[in-house]
Amino acid sequence: MIDLLWPADTARRDRTALPDDTVTDLGLRGLARAIAGDGGDEMVLDVLRNLPRDPAVINYRHRVLFDLHHNPHVCSALSRTLEPMRELTSFARAAGESDSPLLQAIWRLGELELYTECLRQLEQALAPFSGGGALATLAAEISARIRSPEFDELSAELPRLREGLQRRRSVTVGINLDERLRPVEAALLSINDRPFTDNTLLGSFLGRSGEYRARTPLHRSPSAAALNYPPGARLPLAPLFRDIEKLLRDVARPLVRGLERYLQVNTTVFRSVEPQLRLYIGAVRLMQRLQNAGFAVCEPEVTDAAERFLEAQAAYNLHLALKTIGEPDESASPGQVVNNDILFDAGHRVQILTGPNHGGKTTYVQATGIIQIMAQAGLFVTAGRARFSPADGIWTHFPVRESAAEPTGRFAEELQRLAAIVDQVTPHSLVLCNESLSGTGPMEAVGISEELLAALCQLGVRTIFATHLHDLAARCEQINASQVSRWADTVVSLRAEVENDDEGRGRRTYRIRFAPPYGSSYAHDVARRHGLSFQQIMTRFRERGVVPEA
Repeated sequence: MIDLLWPADTARRDRTALPDDTVTDLGLRGLARAIAGDGGDEMVLDVLRNLPRDPAVINYRHRVLFDLHHNPHVCSALSRTLEPMRELTSFARAAGESDSPLLQAIWRLGELELYTECLRQLEQALAPFSGGGALATLAAEISARIRSPEFDELSAELPRLREGLQRRRSVTVGINLDERLRPVEAALLSINDRPFTDNTLLGSFLGRSGEYRARTPLHRSPSAAALNYPPGARLPLAPLFRDIEKLLRDVARPLVRGLERYLQVNTTVFRSVEPQLRLYIGAVRLMQRLQNAGFAVCEPEVTDAAERFLEAQAAYNLHLALKTIGEPDESASPGQVVNNDILFDAGHRVQILTGPNHGGKTTYVQATGIIQIMAQAGLFVTAGRARFSPADGIWTHFPVRESAAEPTGRFAEELQRLAAIVDQVTPHSLVLCNESLSGTGPMEAVGISEELLAALCQLGVRTIFATHLHDLAARCEQINASQVSRWADTVVSLRAEVENDDEGRGRRTYRIRFAPPYGSSYAHDVARRHGLSFQQIMTRFRERGVVPEA
């Protein structure tokens, strides 16, 4: 059966495995749940954290997703096949866990019936696809299976096998009683084509006389004394039930023989297709929810990895959008989400992002990583337009809670994680740092950050370094002047913007732009807004009479 994630002529080993820190810092588990919807989030998470690097694989996935997105009736029809396909896996597992030939035959019969039903549903759902692409190939394979002589024979034989099984509706058991009407002996008398009713049982008990001839040995309850039970106790007739099962096994032999001809029918072909279709259908549904709420989504264009490029116009953070739109049945507005452009190219490969606290820096850094991952996974992108180069690693360095059990302290832990990134990063990676080195003083943090950023410029790796260190961003020219090789990239300044009202008070806009840092002037604005400028503090002291009047 065709694979909807990996084309036949590609190597699955050529992929980027994301570290646990990246999964956590970018909230990929939450995104997997949002895409999976009613189940399968572990499989979706596996797709998000194991990214193909081959543009052919990425384009292959994009075509499947957007073919479904542009054909909502097909997507709806395929969604109705998901549960029958998942049930097929349950049939195979249940048959394998049973050691009863009768139950195995019954499970296999149900499995084959569901298999033929799934094939017919898939053929009907995929009928619009007759050109190229994975869905067209899947449609052709389904059609070939349905038109095979084996399928015709199976379709004709299954109703007859089911009819033979359904005719076995009841068994007749003979039970001998003692003088106190307690069961003492029992035997299986017959297997019947009709079920018993109350009247039949009552009539048989009161209306007939004479001997019955048993089809199994007569089973007697052992005496209580022989088993050290209290006087008068009786044991269940377990041997009788073993005989019933043996006889029913004999009855099932024609069914087993009928199914032996179809042992070569492989129903496990749906085991990989079902979760893959569930992934794509979940992604399409999420796209529709976002678009219905007014958010833009797009199919990204993939370029060669050597370009080390990423551009997303009018991009937004998917986590923030999900919080805005709420549950699937709720109406929503995208007004609370601010769009920003993201750009990594030859002149903007290493970026220092500064701005006020709660001004959107973390949201922007996280959005950058999510867009790269969603695009490279072969899914949609939360932007109006996007183009990207595959990354061979996506590394994050976000703050972690200081642990009392950590003997080296927060700063040492930050340095260890940065060193681990340095040991693995390449020019084709993506590095996302958010308030790194906040565990030490500003002077030491600026010095270490400057060394790190200068080295990353030499490497030419796409980097965002979000920080509260405005002095670091102000030193972009000095960092660039220190480069020892002419091919080194330059570091540039990004800024989370603030607008001043008529009274000079700053307001966060959550817009991110390439611009120099605000420097100390913004800090003075913040202090003034909170009544903490020098003049404001002195006025409050005088009002309290704790300092003399000037």
